[in-house]
Amino acid sequence: MFLGISIPLAAASLQWCTRHPQVAATIPGARTPEEARENTLAGQVAIPDAFWKDLEPLVQHWESGVDR
Repeated sequence: MFLGISIPLAAASLQWCTRHPQVAATIPGARTPEEARENTLAGQVAIPDAFWKDLEPLVQHWESGVDR
């Protein structure tokens, strides 16, 4: 439960990837037809902008090509 609504983890995970402007497609793995249907539904879940805004402080952008 987040912001008083239920957001499935699969929905947040799949939609997180597709929100990046350089990501053209997200291809989740599915072992069964049921999992494929669940992934399709997860991509259609309405997630409020406030959810993504609240996640922004948790995101770290790593410099490419720099070993740490």
